Amino acid sequence: MKDFFNSIGDWFVNNWQPIVTTLAIIIVGFILVKVILAIVRRQLAKTKLDRALQGFVMSILKFVLYLILIFTILSSLGISLTGLTVVATALSLAISLALQDSLKNLVNGFIIISTSLLKQGDWVQVAGVEGSVQDVRMLFTVLKTADNKKITIPNSTVLASEIINYNTLKYRRLDFNFSIAYNADVDLAKKVVMDVINSCDKVYEDPAPSVVLSELGASSLTLTAKVWCGSEDYWDTKWYIIDNVFNELKRNNISIPFNQLEVALVEPNQKAYVREEKIVAAKEHKKLNKDSDDILDSFNKTLKKVVKRKKKKVPADTITEDQKKED
Repeated sequence: MKDFFNSIGDWFVNNWQPIVTTLAIIIVGFILVKVILAIVRRQLAKTKLDRALQGFVMSILKFVLYLILIFTILSSLGISLTGLTVVATALSLAISLALQDSLKNLVNGFIIISTSLLKQGDWVQVAGVEGSVQDVRMLFTVLKTADNKKITIPNSTVLASEIINYNTLKYRRLDFNFSIAYNADVDLAKKVVMDVINSCDKVYEDPAPSVVLSELGASSLTLTAKVWCGSEDYWDTKWYIIDNVFNELKRNNISIPFNQLEVALVEPNQKAYVREEKIVAAKEHKKLNKDSDDILDSFNKTLKKVVKRKKKKVPADTITEDQKKED
C-alpha cells in the first residue's frame, strides 16, 4: 500500500507541470466561456433579432465553446488528438444514426428561427393545436394554449404542418351571421347590428364595416356582418359584438328563431280505445249497407255453383230447367 502511494507521489512530482497547466486551462477556460457567452448575449440583446433566435444562437455557441475547452484539456494532458478524433468521428456517426430525428428537429429549428416563421408571442395554429408561441428551442417548439396548457411540438412536425399565424398581419376580419324571423323588420335589424358595430371602438372605419341580408333560409333570414379590427383585439371585438347584438335585437322585439320539436304522448290504453272505436264504426257501416251486402252474397253463391258444376263436368243437355233457373 505504501508503494502505491509512493508511486502516485512520484507521478505527481514528475508531471506537476502538465497538471498545473491543465488545472489552469480548466479554470481559465470556464471563466473565458462564461465571459464570451455574457458578451455575446449582451450584444444580441441590442439587436432586433427575435428572442427565440437569440436563445438558439446562444445554445449552439455554448456547445461549441465547451467542446473546444474539452479538446484543449485533453491536449494539455498529452493525449493524442489523432486517435481521439477517429474515435470521436466513429462515435458521432453512431450517434447521428441513432438521433436522426433529433438532428432533423435541430436543422428545422434553425430554419424556423432564421426565417422568423414563428416568434415569441405569436398566436398560431400548428398541427391542429392553437396557442401562443412561448419558445422555439433547438429540438422543439413550445406553445401555450388559451386554457393554460403547455404543448411541445417537434420542429420537424412544425415545418411539415400547415402553420396559421394570426399575428403576422396587423389586422383581421371578423364575419358574423345573425338569424332573424321572416316576419321581422329587416331594415331595423340591419340598423341595430350596424349601431352595435359602430359603438365598438376597436372596429376600423377603413375598411368600412358592412351588414347585408345574405340568405333566405328554411325557417329564418340571415344577416351577415363583416368588420375589421387589430389582430390583438380580435377576441374582444368578437365577444363585444355578439353579446350586444343579441341584447339589442331582443330589446327591439326582433325574434331570433330556433329549431323546435313537437312531441305528442299517446297512452297505451288509448291505442285499445281507438281500435275498438274502429270496429264499432265498421259494424255500423255494414248495417247501413245491408242491401248491397245481400246482392254481393247472392252473386258469390251463384259463382260458387258454376265453379262446382264445371268441376263435375256436367253435360249441357242434361241440365234441367230448374237448374237453368237457379243459374
